[in-house]
Amino acid sequence: MAYALVSTTAAATVVAPIVKTAVFTKAAQNDAVMFTDEAGVLPLEVRVITNAASGSNNSAETWGYGTIVANGTHAAAATTIAYDGAVSDERLSGGYFVMNPYTGEIMYVQQDSGYNSTSGNLTVTRGALGTTAAQITDNHYLFVMNVLTLNGSTTGKIMMTYLSLGRDPKGEWF
Repeated sequence: MAYALVSTTAAATVVAPIVKTAVFTKAAQNDAVMFTDEAGVLPLEVRVITNAASGSNNSAETWGYGTIVANGTHAAAATTIAYDGAVSDERLSGGYFVMNPYTGEIMYVQQDSGYNSTSGNLTVTRGALGTTAAQITDNHYLFVMNVLTLNGSTTGKIMMTYLSLGRDPKGEWF
């Protein structure tokens, strides 16, 4: 096997966004991980690291955001969003972002009345991170942007590189 030799490197100062890494353990397929110190994450790379022979010890992990389901239709100006179809204890009581993948709108959740239940109400700041507020239709999925579900069947240590979305809903990302 041949290895490339690198004799020079380049560096830059990154002000924002902040690139971070996390290491955690995945015990079973569809395990979820909640980033309690992040309002939202944009994964760049998620890999499973196992104690296996060369070539199979570092594989890409498939993932998706945690979801909740809108209950009813909500106008673009609505700041209370009813939901159901959530996983109990898979969200914080507030301080995280949700995204409507149908419209691209991101909302900052100030309070989640049902975070330890399967249904409740979100009190939100609409049009967060530079997105545009839009109507939410009944049964639209909302992505919980600080919760990832790990879909692959391989278990072990997970190494993840991601962008932190910060906590300022008025920050211009999109």
